[in-house]
Parts: sequence; structure tokens; C-alpha cells
Amino acid sequence: MADASVDVLIAGAGPVGLTLGGLLARRGLRCAVIDRAAARTDKSKALVVWPRTLELLATAGMEAVFLAAGGRARGGRLFGRGRQLAWLDFTRSGAAYPFSLMIPQSETERLLEVEAQAAGVELQRQTELLRFAAAADGVEVTLRGGDGGERVVRCGWLVGCDGAHSAVRHGLGLAFAGSAENNDWFLADVHVDGALPRDEVSLFLHPDGVLACFPIPPDRFRVLGDLGAAQGEHPRDPTLADVQALLERRGPGRLTVHDPVWLAGFRINDRQVPSYRRGRVLLAGDAAHIHSPAGGQGMNTGMHDAFNLAWKLALVQQGRARVELIDSYDAERHPIGALVVRGAGALTRLATIHSAAGQRLRDALVSRAYSVRALSDLVVGVLTEVVIHYRGSRLSRDERPVLTRLRARHGGVRAGERAPDAAVDDAAGGATSLFALLRGGRHVLLLSADAQAGLAEAVQRAYPDLVDCARLRDRPAPYATRSATAILVRPDGYIGYLGAPAVAARVVAHLSAYLIPSP
Repeated sequence: MADASVDVLIAGAGPVGLTLGGLLARRGLRCAVIDRAAARTDKSKALVVWPRTLELLATAGMEAVFLAAGGRARGGRLFGRGRQLAWLDFTRSGAAYPFSLMIPQSETERLLEVEAQAAGVELQRQTELLRFAAAADGVEVTLRGGDGGERVVRCGWLVGCDGAHSAVRHGLGLAFAGSAENNDWFLADVHVDGALPRDEVSLFLHPDGVLACFPIPPDRFRVLGDLGAAQGEHPRDPTLADVQALLERRGPGRLTVHDPVWLAGFRINDRQVPSYRRGRVLLAGDAAHIHSPAGGQGMNTGMHDAFNLAWKLALVQQGRARVELIDSYDAERHPIGALVVRGAGALTRLATIHSAAGQRLRDALVSRAYSVRALSDLVVGVLTEVVIHYRGSRLSRDERPVLTRLRARHGGVRAGERAPDAAVDDAAGGATSLFALLRGGRHVLLLSADAQAGLAEAVQRAYPDLVDCARLRDRPAPYATRSATAILVRPDGYIGYLGAPAVAARVVAHLSAYLIPSP
């Protein structure tokens, strides 16, 4: 809209909305984030920032503050009937940060809020979205402030990051298809005395139900478990005595809980909208998908939504990409959301098997499966989210020989997959890294040492302000190639194009499918 108040209005100042707002503001967009609450949450809520999320934060220059504020968990142990069934070693994820970062959501929101406001985001609390009307060139949104007064904001795009009860989703009239699981659950953030590891997650499968213990730095734990079939309209909050009794019955023994910070009962819903986009209105995070906390994927999945959407939305709003690029957000992220919803539900059902025979079979299968290194590493890859990919996206293209593509399935890189960090020489010949270059917010064209010298110049002539070029140093694995190769990395750190032999015209043709050249 010509008279738009902001380029993008984001409803919801949780981790997803703040991540998106900060990313957009860094790209030069006028961005406002609104939230009904007077202040950010003081609850721990989501506790885990997974390695792939840390890598994405690194491409935005935000990893240092997170690493300083959180505690590192090197893996997780799974116990059944008093014996260890599995050890998940997060150091085998292959990520640049080979651990999960344990950090309360309250602290995550604080860090993201500081970063977003430093980037120029206008944060408006005690502000409620009442209604909106979308047109072909923007959205008109009616807001109500803390004083009860109403005002109209015009924006180019509206993004609902406003949680499971999303006003934006309701305004679109989208179904939130799925179901509620018929179990009551409890969570307790408490201090624990006893020999419970503070650098790993502990999960206990007991005949009565599941019990999980997550370290929360600096000195407490999240204890979580199921309580059986749902009772009443709402689950009751546990007492400290309830938590102690469950820990004694299901846990490793000799543990004492005290000084509770948060005690709550809850129920699990598995739901997802049919589409993340309706014209100039989009959804992300819990507004688009909610699921079991099994695997700790919820907040991370929402933040990945934000990283996927931000660069696309910024380029389109700035007139540097075709509006159809926004369609790839739903095309890429909706299948990931569906996979997470299904996976978390399956893990929950597996952990809460009630029959004795089923429990024995489950424990035997789990123990056997995790003794196979390849299967254990696959589970680690899924949990840490390094295996998330967009190989089927129209933005992913591989023009290497067939045999090269086949070999890449066993340790190489493929179009649509995460781009591992690597040592590179930038356009000026200076030593740097891929992740450092991605902080510029542009595409990065990586060239093997034997690629033609003029290739980078040809690509940058077509897109001088949208593509940075660099040369790989010493053919680092998994980027090792047998011929001159061009690797185009998207601004969100995923590989968009692979070409061998490296030809400038082919790289430019791939980019021109969604970018608009400089005038």
C-alpha cells in the first residue's frame, strides 16, 4: 500500500515473532511486532535450542549471546525398567554446535527482544489485533491499545505468530485440523538434589508412564510426565508432593525436589492449518502448527519458519524478487510442520504405551535399534534438526552429473539441504567462513578452487547487491568435488543450486527464476 504504516506487521512477540521481526528489520524493512501481553513471559516453557537453530542464529550474528546465556547438553539417555536402553550423542550431529542449548524461553525471548529492538523493530505491547482486511497490495489492520482506543495500521504484509489461539488464523477462517490427546500431563520446574546429570537429558519409561528430566541452567530441572487418561474439563496443576512421588516411583531414586518455580498441568493437541499463506497474510509457529512437546521441536520449528520466510518476504517487499517467491514458504515449511506434528505424536504414543506386553516389546526394539550406529545417528539428526531439507522445492536445483548426485547421498551435499559451514576466501581474497558471509543477508556463491575466474564476476554483474562470492579452501568435506563446481547457498543457509561443471549462465538462470535483476 502506498500509505502503508509499516512494511510488515507481526502479531505475537514470542520467539517466532521476535525472530522474524529482527530478521526483517536487519534487511531494511519497517517492521512492528504487537502483543496483547504487557510483558514477555516469565515462564521457562520451551527449553531447548537445537544445533541447527544455533547455526541459523549464527548466520544472523546472534549465536554468541545465546551461547553465553544457556547451558550445554551433550546428549540424552533413555531408560526402561531400570536399565539404559539408549544413549543419543548430540556431538555426532555434524553441526557446528554439537550440543543442545538448554535455556528457558523467558531468556530466549529476552535475548530476541533486545536483538529485534536494536535492529529497529517497533515493539507494541498491550496491543490487540481486532480484525483485518486484506487487499492485493496490502492489509488494513484494526488494533486496540491498552487504553481501549482503536487505530488502523496499514501494512504490506501481516504475519500471525500469535500462538495456538491465533487471532490472525481465526481472522482467515482457516481450520486447525487435528485432535487432542486424551491424557493429562504435568510439568514442574523445580530444584533437585541428587545425582541427576546436568549436562544431558534423562528420560525414564516406567510401567506407569513416562518421566523426563531436562536441566535448566543454572541450577534447576524441568520434570515432565504423563498422568494417564484425562480427568475433568481441565488438567489440575500438580503439587510439589505429587512431583516428588512421581520422581520416586519412575525416576532413578535418591532425588529430592524443592523450591518449585512453576507447576502446571496440561494436555496435548496435534494440529496444523492447511496452508501457511492466504494472499498477503501468513502464519508461522504455533499459529500454524502445534504438537506434543516430545522431541522439543515446537519453538525451534517456529523459528525455522521465520528464517525461511524472512529473506523471501524482504526481497519481495523491496521489489527485488517476484511475489511468487512467497509461495515457496508454504511449499517448503508446511511439509516440515506436518512431519514434526506426526513425529512428535508418534513419540508420545510410543512413550505412553500402557500394556505390559507392549512396553516389553517397545523397550526391546528401542534397545536393539539404538545399538545400530546408523539408526542412532539418524535419530540424532532428526532431533537436532540438521537433516531438515527442501530437496523437493522448486528453489532447489542440481545440475551435476548423475553419478556425482548419487555419490552425494553418502556424505556429500545436495540441493535443498543445509549448507555446512566451511572455510572460504572472500571476493577480496580474505580468509573467512560461509556462516560469516551469510551474516550479510545475501546469497553466497561458493566456487571450487578450479572454477573459472570470471564466473563470480558474471554472476555479480547480474545481481551485484544480492550475491556474495567466495572460493572454498582445500576442498573441505562434504564439499569435496571432482570437477569445477558452483554451490549457491540461499540467505537462510540452505543450498539452492549445485552445478558441475560450473557455468555462470546456469547460475544466473536459476536466480532469475525468482529474483529481479538490478535496473
